[in-house]
Amino acid sequence: MSKTVANYWYRAKITYCTDKGENITLAGLTLPGLPATVVGSNGSIAWGLTNAYASTFDFIRTKEPITHWPVHQEMIKVRKLLGGYDTVELNIPVSPWGPVVSTQEGNLAMRWVLQLPQAISLNFLSLNEANNVREAINIAKASGMPAVNMMLADKEGHIGWTLAGGLPQRLDPYENYTYPLDENSAWGASLLAAEKHPDIVDPPDGILWSANNRQCFDNKYLYIGDGGADIGVRSWEIKRCLKQADKISADVMRAIQLDDRAPLIQKWKKVLLPLLNEQIIGHELRKEAAGFITEWQDSACIDSVGYLLLSAWRDMIYSGIFSKVDKILTAQWPQASYMKANTRWDETVITLIKAEKWIPSPYNCWADFLANQLDTVLTSLTSGGKKLTEATWGQNNKADIVHPFVHVFSFLRPWFAAPSDPLSGDHNVPHVNRPGFGASSRLVVAPAKEDQGTLTMPGGQSGNPISPWFVAGHDHWVKGEPLPLQPGKTAHTLVLEPGKS
Repeated sequence: MSKTVANYWYRAKITYCTDKGENITLAGLTLPGLPATVVGSNGSIAWGLTNAYASTFDFIRTKEPITHWPVHQEMIKVRKLLGGYDTVELNIPVSPWGPVVSTQEGNLAMRWVLQLPQAISLNFLSLNEANNVREAINIAKASGMPAVNMMLADKEGHIGWTLAGGLPQRLDPYENYTYPLDENSAWGASLLAAEKHPDIVDPPDGILWSANNRQCFDNKYLYIGDGGADIGVRSWEIKRCLKQADKISADVMRAIQLDDRAPLIQKWKKVLLPLLNEQIIGHELRKEAAGFITEWQDSACIDSVGYLLLSAWRDMIYSGIFSKVDKILTAQWPQASYMKANTRWDETVITLIKAEKWIPSPYNCWADFLANQLDTVLTSLTSGGKKLTEATWGQNNKADIVHPFVHVFSFLRPWFAAPSDPLSGDHNVPHVNRPGFGASSRLVVAPAKEDQGTLTMPGGQSGNPISPWFVAGHDHWVKGEPLPLQPGKTAHTLVLEPGKS
C-alpha cells in the first residue's frame, strides 16, 4: 500500500477484562478510529491481512439519461485555513443499482458490495477473543469489512487462510469478468453466505503464504473474482524461501520480508541479454550496459547498476508497445491503462518476443526495437555528463514518504516528510519497496510468544512534524533493523476523562 507520514497504522498494546472476567491482552496494529486490533496477536492466535483484490463491484450500463434518476444531495462542509467553513453541494444521481456517473462509455451505475446489508459491521471485534484458527476463520468470514486475505496461526501450531469480509452474491458468477453489464444482471439481496467463502486449514506441506496473489484455483475463486490480483512473482519467491527453510523461525520470516531477489527481472535478463549481445558492435554505451547486466545476479539492491538498467529497460519496453493504447484508455477513463487491465503483461510481451510473429512498427525485428528502447534509457541515465557507473538502483529508488499536506503545499516537504533514503527492493520482490509504495509495516509474531515479536514501520505515530514521534522508527525500517513489538517502560501517560457538564 502507499506509505505516508503519519503512518496509517497505530501500534498498540491493549488490555481489558471481558464480561466473563477473562483478561485479554492484544499486541499489534490498529487503525485510528477503529476499535479493533486489525493485525496482531491475542496470546492464543496471531493474524495478518493482505489485500485480496477481490471483484466486489460491477458497472451497469443504464439506458435512461442520467438526469432521469432521483438525486441524492450531500452538503459537505470544508474547513477553511483561517477558520470557518465553505459548504460544497454534491448531487449524486442514484439508480436501483447504485450511484450513476456519466462517462464516454455511457451512463454507468456502480454496484458495490458495501451497499448491501451487513456489509459493514463490527463483527471483526470478536477476533480479539478467539482461541484457535477455526474459530477465528468463522469470525473473519462473517465480518463486515472490505474483502481481504486473512492468514492465521494459533498457539497449538495450526495455521489457516480465508477470505475475510463481504463478497457479493452474483447469480451468475462469471459476470465478474464482464464490463459493463446490462440492467438484467442481478445480485442476491444479501452478502454471499459465509460458508461459501473458501478457506484452507493445516495444508499438507505445512506452509501458507500471501502476497496479494490468488489463494485458490478451483471454482470457489469465482466467488472472489479477479480484481487485479498480483501476478504471483512475490508469492512464488516467498514459497520458495519457506520450502527451503529447515525450520520456520522469526529470523527466517524477517529475512523473507527483506528478500530483494527479483525472479521477474531475472527472466527479462535471460530474454534480453542474448538479443542485446547482437546489437553492441560499434556501440560503446550499449557494450558498457551489457557488462553491468551480465554481472547482475538476482538482487534489487541499492548499489546495483545492472538491476536499474533492466528495470528501466522493462518499463521502456512497456511504454514503446502500449503507450498509444494507454493514451486512448486514459481519454476514456482517468488512470486507465493496459497494465491495470493485464497485470500479467510481462508474460504476454515475452511470449511475443520469443514467437517473433509480431514486431512493433516500424522495426524490422525485436532486437532493433529492444536496442532502441535501451538507448532511450541510457540517454536518460547519462544526460548532463553523468557516468553509467553512477546510475544505481538506490539513486533512482529513493523514499518519498510525505504527509498528505505536501501534495497540496509542496513547500512543506522539508518539514512534513521522512528522509529521502535510497531503498532496496521493488514491486515484484518480497521486499516491496518503492518511493511512495510498499509494505506499510513489517510484523513478525507468534501467539503466546509476543515478547519475541518485532514490528517496524516507515513512519511514526504522530501527525505533528515537530514531534519526536513523527518519523520515529523510520531509520530502523530503512535499514531492516527490527524493533520490539511490545512496548518498553512507560515514559509518558495520556489520561482521557469524561467531559464535565
